[in-house]
Amino acid sequence: MLVGDFEGHFRDFVRGFGGTVLPESDAESADFLFPQDNIIGELKTLQEDASSEYGRKLQSLADGWIRRGLLIAFGRVQISLRKVHPICQREWLLILQPPIERIIRKANRQIRVTKQSLNLPSA
Repeated sequence: MLVGDFEGHFRDFVRGFGGTVLPESDAESADFLFPQDNIIGELKTLQEDASSEYGRKLQSLADGWIRRGLLIAFGRVQISLRKVHPICQREWLLILQPPIERIIRKANRQIRVTKQSLNLPSA
């Protein structure tokens, strides 16, 4: 497991594979270019914030699962997507999907902008 600055470690990894770390700019642009392979890449990381809207939605789902008998829990427990009932998994994924789709759409925009700014339409 990487400790500390994940993005720094990832930049080093990219350089080790012949990639270039693109300079940060005011415009939304991608993070990496692999010129030999004609690939532009954007790094996105997912972070969980227990006080976020996601946390509240998940708590509401878990309360519903308990009422419906799909989850048995007493006190403070940790739940895992892989270990809950399939119905619960589907419902949980429905609240995860929109934020992840937004992140992917943003990354795709950044890649498109970078393709245009570097004049690499086939990347």
